Parts: sequence; structure tokens; C-alpha cells
Amino acid sequence: MDKECLARTYGCAEEYLKNMTPDEIDIEKYLSGPKPCNTINDIFKIMCRSLQNRNMMSKVIKFQIYNADFEKILFDFDPKKTLENHDVDSLYGEFVGSFPIKNPENPRNLWLQYAKYIISACRWMAVFKDINDFRNFVSSYQKESASMALPLLLKKEIKGMGFALACDFLKEIGYMQYPKPDTHLIDVFSACGICEKDQYEVYKAIIRMAESCDITPFHVDKVFWLICSGNFYLDGIKIIGEKADFIDACRASFECR
Repeated sequence: MDKECLARTYGCAEEYLKNMTPDEIDIEKYLSGPKPCNTINDIFKIMCRSLQNRNMMSKVIKFQIYNADFEKILFDFDPKKTLENHDVDSLYGEFVGSFPIKNPENPRNLWLQYAKYIISACRWMAVFKDINDFRNFVSSYQKESASMALPLLLKKEIKGMGFALACDFLKEIGYMQYPKPDTHLIDVFSACGICEKDQYEVYKAIIRMAESCDITPFHVDKVFWLICSGNFYLDGIKIIGEKADFIDACRASFECR
């Protein structure tokens, strides 16, 4: 799909979101993006939150609800201190003693898997001296040709961190050039003929669309995600997502492949 068609598709999405959004909601605050993190601890906290989003794990881990407990267990989200004091077994033991965990002896328990993810993340995060060291590391991947390399590296280095979750983590710590090619965007982009039904192709297509509209990939990501999910989380408002209706509207408005 060429740049003009990508821009038209985004324009259709922007107008659709505007029309479906409840009157009391200001869309702009969803599109401005998260603020950059100031400490390694802030980054590690967001990584822990992203790791619980693998499949349906978030419904079990409930990171936001148990945030204060995790803060205590993970030493104020300090990856080095956590690694100095815990391995997978001892961290899982802390979880068992702190949270309502069913069948803790089950080797497939999601809390045990989460403990493995966190220890793996600690090992990766512990190599950075401070926030500037981390920022310099990310900056080395900022060239367009290397953009996809960083989430692919995270996928390889950190247990539980798939490509989409790696993108989610990066955008949530303030790197708005990394969109998350989740199931919603994969469905919409493939159904509308923008690209193949593949997360890597969708990732690249989101970036191309952003460039065509002179906005950030985060901005594109959020518009389509809000349409599909109906989750206006900053306002505590959840409406029925309109993914199927939007796809129909987009197809009906024009055919451009």
C-alpha cells in the first residue's frame, strides 16, 4: 500500500475514533504518549508490568492491584538487588507467601512462570550502570534500519518477552517509535489489505503509516487500539470495541491496495 493510501486509511481511523468516543473524553491525552523514565527502577517496573501481559497472565498476576507487594518483594523494583537476593525458586517462594496462588506445586503455575520471567529480566537489566547507560544502549538502535533489531534482541534475551511485548515495553518507557503489533492491529491491517497477517509486517506497516502522516508510530498504534478495544483507561471508561464495524467502514470507504 502506497503512502497516499496509508494516509487515507489513517484518516478514516482518526475520524472513526472521533465519532465513537464518548463526549466527555479528551482523545489527545491518549495520543501524547508516556513520559520517559528517569531511573533504572522505573524501567524495570514497567518491564515487570509488560511481562505479565503475556497471553492471559495479567488476569492472574494482577500487577496493578498488587503493585505495593511487588515493590516490596522486588526491592523497590531494583533489578540488581532483586538478583542479589533471589533466584527463581526463592522469588517464587515469596510469591507463594504473599499472593493467593492456587496449586503452587504445579510446575506450569503461571506465578512460577512469572518468577522465571522476572529473574531473566533482572539478569538483562543488571548490566546497565544507570539510566544514561540504558539510554545510550537504546540510542544505538535508533537508526531506521536497526529499529526492529532491539525488540528482537529483547525477545531473545528475556524469557516471556515476545516481539509484541518487547515493543509494548519500549513504547511504555517513552520510545514512541516502537508500536505494538498486537492482535487488534494485526486483524485490522490484514483485513483492510494494508499488509499480510504477520506481526513483523504489521510493525513495519504502522511505521510506514506514521511516516505518511508525519506522526509517531505510537500515535497510529493508539488510534487503532482504542477503536478495537473501546478501553478509555485513563478515564475509567470501557465501551464495546468496534473492530469489525471499523473494518467494514474502512473497506466501504475506498479500496486501495
